[in-house]
Amino acid sequence: MNIASWLQALGLQQYEQAFRDNDIDDEVLPELTAEDLRDIGVSRVGHRRKLLAAIAALRDEGRPETGGSAQGSDRCRSRAAAVDCDVL
Repeated sequence: MNIASWLQALGLQQYEQAFRDNDIDDEVLPELTAEDLRDIGVSRVGHRRKLLAAIAALRDEGRPETGGSAQGSDRCRSRAAAVDCDVL
């Protein structure tokens, strides 16, 4: 996963250097917390919320789906809060 592209898709590319400086890669990213984001300099609440929603969507993508298409559309709706589903 390209973190820079992911941040750009979220409209939060200004944090790319902070993610690099803190060695945040695709293994670390799904485990980030609001506190972690504050620690690396994401001071705006709205930006932290967008990032956390997108991170949660990444975690959800890694889980096997147990339901039908309704669950998939729910996941898409929750992802859309951070990024349009077509972008991810």
